[in-house]
Amino acid sequence: MLQMRNWIDSVGRMKKRKFFLKLIVTTVLITVLPSLVSNIFAYYRVSGIVEEETGNNKLQYLNQTINTLEILLNRIKENSNLLALNRSFISFENFPNGAYYEGLQGAIPEDDLPALYAYLEAKKNTFLTMNSFKLSDQFVDSVYFYDSSKNLVITSDNDRSNRQFRREDFYDKDWYDAVQTMQVNPVFLDTRTAKQYPKGEKDLLSVIYKSKKANNAIIVNLDAAMIYEDIISKLNASDDMYVVSASGNVVFRSQSSIGDGVQQIGLSEALHNAKSGSYTIELDGGKKLVSYSSSALLGWTFVNIYRWS
Repeated sequence: MLQMRNWIDSVGRMKKRKFFLKLIVTTVLITVLPSLVSNIFAYYRVSGIVEEETGNNKLQYLNQTINTLEILLNRIKENSNLLALNRSFISFENFPNGAYYEGLQGAIPEDDLPALYAYLEAKKNTFLTMNSFKLSDQFVDSVYFYDSSKNLVITSDNDRSNRQFRREDFYDKDWYDAVQTMQVNPVFLDTRTAKQYPKGEKDLLSVIYKSKKANNAIIVNLDAAMIYEDIISKLNASDDMYVVSASGNVVFRSQSSIGDGVQQIGLSEALHNAKSGSYTIELDGGKKLVSYSSSALLGWTFVNIYRWS
Protein backbone atom coordinates (compact mmCIF):
# COMPACT_ATOMS: atom_id res chain seq x y z
CA MET A 1 0.00 0.00 0.00
CA LEU A 2 2.82 2.37 0.80
CA GLN A 3 4.38 1.78 -2.61
CA MET A 4 1.04 2.37 -4.27
CA ARG A 5 0.56 5.61 -2.41
CA ASN A 6 4.07 6.77 -3.30
CA TRP A 7 3.42 5.95 -6.94
CA ILE A 8 0.14 7.90 -6.89
CA ASP A 9 1.86 10.89 -5.27
CA SER A 10 4.63 10.75 -7.91
CA VAL A 11 2.11 10.72 -10.73
CA GLY A 12 0.29 13.65 -9.16
CA ARG A 13 3.44 15.68 -8.82
CA MET A 14 4.33 14.94 -12.46
CA LYS A 15 0.91 16.09 -13.63
CA LYS A 16 1.25 19.26 -11.59
CA ARG A 17 4.69 19.94 -13.12
CA LYS A 18 3.29 19.41 -16.61
CA PHE A 19 0.36 21.65 -15.80
CA PHE A 20 2.59 24.42 -14.47
CA LEU A 21 4.96 23.99 -17.43
CA LYS A 22 2.05 24.34 -19.87
CA LEU A 23 0.81 27.31 -17.91
CA ILE A 24 4.22 28.99 -18.06
CA VAL A 25 4.61 28.27 -21.80
CA THR A 26 1.08 29.51 -22.48
CA THR A 27 1.69 32.65 -20.43
CA VAL A 28 4.96 33.31 -22.25
CA LEU A 29 3.31 32.80 -25.64
CA ILE A 30 0.42 35.07 -24.71
CA THR A 31 2.92 37.71 -23.60
CA VAL A 32 5.51 37.37 -26.38
CA LEU A 33 3.54 36.27 -29.44
CA PRO A 34 1.69 39.55 -30.09
CA SER A 35 4.97 41.42 -29.81
CA LEU A 36 6.69 38.92 -32.10
CA VAL A 37 3.91 39.11 -34.69
CA SER A 38 3.95 42.88 -34.41
CA ASN A 39 7.71 42.94 -34.94
CA ILE A 40 7.42 40.68 -37.99
CA PHE A 41 4.73 42.90 -39.51
CA ALA A 42 6.79 45.98 -38.65
CA TYR A 43 9.87 44.44 -40.27
CA TYR A 44 8.07 43.71 -43.53
CA ARG A 45 6.35 47.08 -43.45
CA VAL A 46 9.66 48.90 -42.94
CA SER A 47 11.31 46.71 -45.60
CA GLY A 48 8.50 47.59 -48.00
CA ILE A 49 8.88 51.31 -47.25
CA VAL A 50 12.66 51.13 -47.72
CA GLU A 51 12.22 49.22 -50.98
CA GLU A 52 9.65 51.74 -52.22
CA GLU A 53 11.83 54.74 -51.29
CA THR A 54 14.92 53.17 -52.85
CA GLY A 55 12.96 52.41 -56.02
CA ASN A 56 11.72 56.01 -56.17
CA ASN A 57 15.28 57.30 -55.79
CA LYS A 58 16.52 55.02 -58.57
CA LEU A 59 13.66 56.14 -60.81
CA GLN A 60 14.61 59.75 -60.14
CA TYR A 61 18.16 59.00 -61.28
CA LEU A 62 16.87 57.27 -64.40
CA ASN A 63 14.52 60.13 -65.30
CA GLN A 64 17.30 62.69 -64.82
CA THR A 65 19.46 60.61 -67.17
CA ILE A 66 16.67 60.38 -69.73
CA ASN A 67 16.00 64.13 -69.59
CA THR A 68 19.69 64.94 -70.07
CA LEU A 69 20.04 62.55 -72.99
CA GLU A 70 16.84 63.81 -74.63
CA ILE A 71 18.08 67.40 -74.36
CA LEU A 72 21.35 66.39 -76.06
CA LEU A 73 19.64 64.51 -78.90
CA ASN A 74 17.01 67.22 -79.41
CA ARG A 75 19.85 69.71 -79.78
CA ILE A 76 21.53 67.43 -82.34
CA LYS A 77 18.22 67.11 -84.20
CA GLU A 78 17.70 70.88 -84.30
CA ASN A 79 21.27 71.50 -85.43
CA SER A 80 20.92 68.85 -88.15
CA ASN A 81 17.82 70.62 -89.41
CA LEU A 82 19.73 73.92 -89.49
CA LEU A 83 22.57 72.21 -91.35
CA ALA A 84 20.17 70.87 -93.99
CA LEU A 85 18.75 74.40 -94.41
CA ASN A 86 22.14 76.10 -94.56
CA ARG A 87 22.54 78.10 -97.80
CA SER A 88 25.99 76.68 -98.58
CA PHE A 89 24.72 73.18 -98.01
CA ILE A 90 21.65 73.66 -100.23
CA SER A 91 23.81 75.24 -102.95
CA PHE A 92 26.03 72.15 -103.12
CA GLU A 93 23.15 69.68 -102.83
CA ASN A 94 21.18 71.33 -105.66
CA PHE A 95 24.11 72.31 -107.91
CA PRO A 96 23.13 71.58 -111.54
CA ASN A 97 24.92 68.60 -113.08
CA GLY A 98 26.79 67.86 -109.87
CA ALA A 99 27.18 64.20 -110.81
CA TYR A 100 28.76 65.27 -114.11
CA TYR A 101 31.41 67.39 -112.37
CA GLU A 102 32.15 64.60 -109.91
CA GLY A 103 32.78 62.25 -112.84
CA LEU A 104 35.10 64.52 -114.82
CA GLN A 105 38.45 62.93 -115.63
CA GLY A 106 41.40 63.78 -117.83
CA ALA A 107 41.45 67.00 -119.82
CA ILE A 108 38.57 69.30 -118.89
CA PRO A 109 36.92 71.41 -121.63
CA GLU A 110 37.44 75.13 -121.09
CA ASP A 111 33.70 75.71 -121.27
CA ASP A 112 33.30 73.59 -118.13
CA LEU A 113 35.88 75.40 -116.04
CA PRO A 114 33.74 78.30 -114.69
CA ALA A 115 30.95 75.96 -113.57
CA LEU A 116 33.49 73.46 -112.20
CA TYR A 117 35.14 76.17 -110.09
CA ALA A 118 31.71 77.20 -108.77
CA TYR A 119 30.93 73.57 -107.96
CA LEU A 120 34.22 73.09 -106.10
CA GLU A 121 33.59 76.31 -104.16
CA ALA A 122 30.14 75.02 -103.15
CA LYS A 123 31.70 71.73 -102.02
CA LYS A 124 34.37 73.56 -100.02
CA ASN A 125 31.72 75.64 -98.25
CA THR A 126 29.78 72.48 -97.46
CA PHE A 127 32.86 70.91 -95.88
CA LEU A 128 33.39 74.05 -93.79
CA THR A 129 29.76 74.00 -92.68
CA MET A 130 30.00 70.34 -91.68
CA ASN A 131 33.23 71.05 -89.76
CA SER A 132 31.53 73.85 -87.84
CA PHE A 133 28.61 71.56 -87.04
CA LYS A 134 30.95 68.84 -85.76
CA LEU A 135 32.68 71.33 -83.48
CA SER A 136 29.36 72.60 -82.12
CA ASP A 137 28.98 69.68 -79.70
CA GLN A 138 31.60 67.67 -77.81
CA PHE A 139 29.70 64.41 -78.30
CA VAL A 140 29.76 64.59 -82.13
CA ASP A 141 32.42 62.20 -83.36
CA SER A 142 31.91 62.61 -87.12
CA VAL A 143 29.40 63.79 -89.71
CA TYR A 144 28.57 62.24 -93.08
CA PHE A 145 26.54 63.69 -95.93
CA TYR A 146 25.15 61.18 -98.39
CA ASP A 147 24.19 62.65 -101.79
CA SER A 148 22.30 59.96 -103.67
CA SER A 149 22.20 61.82 -107.01
CA LYS A 150 26.01 62.07 -107.03
CA ASN A 151 26.52 58.62 -105.41
CA LEU A 152 28.77 60.47 -103.01
CA VAL A 153 29.55 60.42 -99.29
CA ILE A 154 31.52 63.35 -97.86
CA THR A 155 32.74 63.39 -94.28
CA SER A 156 33.90 65.59 -91.45
CA ASP A 157 35.92 63.12 -89.40
CA ASN A 158 37.08 62.96 -85.79
CA ASP A 159 40.69 63.53 -86.90
CA ARG A 160 39.63 66.93 -88.31
CA SER A 161 39.93 65.68 -91.89
CA ASN A 162 37.46 65.92 -94.77
CA ARG A 163 37.13 63.06 -97.21
CA GLN A 164 34.86 61.90 -99.99
CA PHE A 165 33.98 58.44 -101.31
CA ARG A 166 31.68 56.73 -103.72
CA ARG A 167 28.98 55.16 -101.61
CA GLU A 168 30.02 51.61 -102.49
CA ASP A 169 33.61 52.39 -101.46
CA PHE A 170 32.74 54.02 -98.15
CA TYR A 171 34.20 52.27 -95.09
CA ASP A 172 31.08 52.59 -92.88
CA LYS A 173 27.92 51.25 -94.55
CA ASP A 174 25.70 50.31 -91.57
CA TRP A 175 23.50 53.42 -91.86
CA TYR A 176 22.57 53.00 -95.53
CA ASP A 177 19.62 50.61 -95.15
CA ALA A 178 18.05 52.90 -92.56
CA VAL A 179 18.20 55.82 -95.03
CA GLN A 180 16.27 53.75 -97.58
CA THR A 181 13.56 52.58 -95.18
CA MET A 182 13.14 55.36 -92.58
CA GLN A 183 9.54 56.41 -91.97
CA VAL A 184 10.20 59.16 -89.43
CA ASN A 185 12.73 61.97 -89.42
CA PRO A 186 15.19 61.82 -87.75
CA VAL A 187 15.97 58.17 -86.93
CA PHE A 188 18.08 57.15 -83.93
CA LEU A 189 20.02 53.98 -84.67
CA ASP A 190 20.98 51.53 -81.95
CA THR A 191 24.54 51.89 -80.71
CA ARG A 192 26.76 50.20 -83.27
CA THR A 193 30.41 49.28 -83.71
CA ALA A 194 31.39 51.28 -86.80
CA LYS A 195 34.49 50.91 -88.93
CA GLN A 196 36.87 53.86 -88.87
CA TYR A 197 39.20 55.33 -91.49
CA PRO A 198 41.70 53.95 -92.37
CA LYS A 199 41.25 51.10 -89.85
CA GLY A 200 39.86 50.32 -86.42
CA GLU A 201 36.38 50.40 -84.91
CA LYS A 202 34.42 52.66 -82.60
CA ASP A 203 31.08 52.47 -80.76
CA LEU A 204 28.81 55.15 -82.20
CA LEU A 205 25.24 56.32 -81.69
CA SER A 206 24.07 57.56 -85.09
CA VAL A 207 21.31 60.05 -85.79
CA ILE A 208 20.08 60.09 -89.41
CA TYR A 209 18.43 63.23 -90.70
CA LYS A 210 16.93 63.01 -94.18
CA SER A 211 17.21 66.18 -96.25
CA LYS A 212 14.52 67.55 -98.56
CA LYS A 213 16.07 66.12 -101.71
CA ALA A 214 15.49 62.51 -102.80
CA ASN A 215 17.29 60.03 -100.54
CA ASN A 216 19.96 62.46 -99.38
CA ALA A 217 20.77 62.28 -95.68
CA ILE A 218 22.97 63.70 -92.95
CA ILE A 219 24.41 61.10 -90.59
CA VAL A 220 25.58 62.47 -87.24
CA ASN A 221 27.72 60.00 -85.28
CA LEU A 222 27.92 60.51 -81.52
CA ASP A 223 30.66 59.00 -79.36
CA ALA A 224 28.79 56.30 -77.41
CA ALA A 225 31.53 55.81 -74.82
CA MET A 226 31.64 59.54 -74.06
CA ILE A 227 27.85 59.70 -73.71
CA TYR A 228 27.92 56.81 -71.27
CA GLU A 229 30.78 58.20 -69.19
CA ASP A 230 29.58 61.83 -69.12
CA ILE A 231 25.80 61.34 -68.90
CA ILE A 232 24.55 57.84 -68.08
CA SER A 233 27.11 56.68 -65.51
CA LYS A 234 27.55 60.08 -63.84
CA LEU A 235 24.22 60.02 -62.04
CA ASN A 236 24.47 56.49 -60.65
CA ALA A 237 27.82 54.81 -61.22
CA SER A 238 27.52 52.18 -58.46
CA ASP A 239 24.70 50.07 -59.98
CA ASP A 240 24.35 47.93 -63.08
CA MET A 241 22.81 49.98 -65.89
CA TYR A 242 21.25 49.01 -69.20
CA VAL A 243 19.63 51.03 -71.97
CA VAL A 244 17.53 48.85 -74.27
CA SER A 245 16.05 49.87 -77.63
CA ALA A 246 12.50 49.17 -78.79
CA SER A 247 13.86 46.21 -80.79
CA GLY A 248 15.33 44.70 -77.61
CA ASN A 249 18.97 45.48 -78.39
CA VAL A 250 21.21 46.75 -75.61
CA VAL A 251 22.21 50.30 -76.58
CA PHE A 252 24.34 51.04 -73.50
CA ARG A 253 25.43 48.92 -70.55
CA SER A 254 27.64 49.45 -67.53
CA GLN A 255 31.06 47.85 -67.43
CA SER A 256 30.05 45.73 -64.42
CA SER A 257 27.21 44.15 -66.41
CA ILE A 258 29.20 43.31 -69.56
CA GLY A 259 29.10 39.59 -70.19
CA ASP A 260 26.50 39.08 -67.46
CA GLY A 261 23.87 37.20 -69.44
CA VAL A 262 21.89 36.21 -66.33
CA GLN A 263 20.89 39.82 -65.83
CA GLN A 264 18.77 39.57 -68.99
CA ILE A 265 16.09 38.03 -66.72
CA GLY A 266 15.67 41.40 -65.07
CA LEU A 267 15.64 43.19 -68.41
CA SER A 268 12.90 41.05 -69.94
CA GLU A 269 10.57 41.67 -67.01
CA ALA A 270 11.19 45.42 -67.11
CA LEU A 271 10.58 45.58 -70.86
CA HIS A 272 7.19 43.87 -70.58
CA ASN A 273 5.91 46.04 -67.75
CA ALA A 274 4.52 49.58 -67.79
CA LYS A 275 6.48 52.68 -68.79
CA SER A 276 8.21 53.01 -65.42
CA GLY A 277 8.37 51.30 -62.05
CA SER A 278 10.39 49.07 -59.71
CA TYR A 279 10.25 45.46 -58.58
CA THR A 280 12.51 42.93 -56.83
CA ILE A 281 13.89 39.67 -58.17
CA GLU A 282 16.04 36.85 -56.81
CA LEU A 283 19.13 36.64 -59.00
CA ASP A 284 22.60 35.12 -58.55
CA GLY A 285 21.72 34.07 -55.01
CA GLY A 286 20.76 37.57 -53.93
CA LYS A 287 17.91 40.06 -53.99
CA LYS A 288 17.96 42.74 -56.70
CA LEU A 289 15.84 45.86 -57.11
CA VAL A 290 15.07 46.54 -60.78
CA SER A 291 13.95 50.09 -61.65
CA TYR A 292 13.03 51.06 -65.20
CA SER A 293 11.77 54.06 -67.15
CA SER A 294 11.15 54.70 -70.85
CA SER A 295 11.93 57.58 -73.19
CA ALA A 296 9.11 58.42 -75.61
CA LEU A 297 11.51 60.41 -77.81
CA LEU A 298 14.04 57.61 -78.21
CA GLY A 299 11.86 54.54 -77.74
CA TRP A 300 14.45 53.23 -75.26
CA THR A 301 13.97 51.70 -71.82
CA PHE A 302 16.50 52.64 -69.12
CA VAL A 303 17.05 49.92 -66.50
CA ASN A 304 18.89 50.21 -63.18
CA ILE A 305 19.70 47.08 -61.14
CA TYR A 306 20.51 47.67 -57.48
CA ARG A 307 22.05 44.85 -55.45
CA TRP A 308 20.32 44.46 -52.08
CA SER A 309 22.63 41.60 -51.13
